[in-house]
Amino acid sequence: MEEWHQKLHNNTSPDDVAICEALLAMLGARCDPAAYWAHLRVPLPRLTPPTSPRPRCARGGGALSVAF
Repeated sequence: MEEWHQKLHNNTSPDDVAICEALLAMLGARCDPAAYWAHLRVPLPRLTPPTSPRPRCARGGGALSVAF
């Protein structure tokens, strides 16, 4: 995740922006992965098998983090 974060600063692509927006949508939906996929406009039937890593939310020490 850290490498991707640095890539956003140094060499952002349009796909990176869409993924970042999807992560923010998921966080805004209380970590509902459906919000992530809906933002990327991926139909739910395509989720099995996954076409890309599935995001997961974790809470720790009062902070919320996203992992793949």
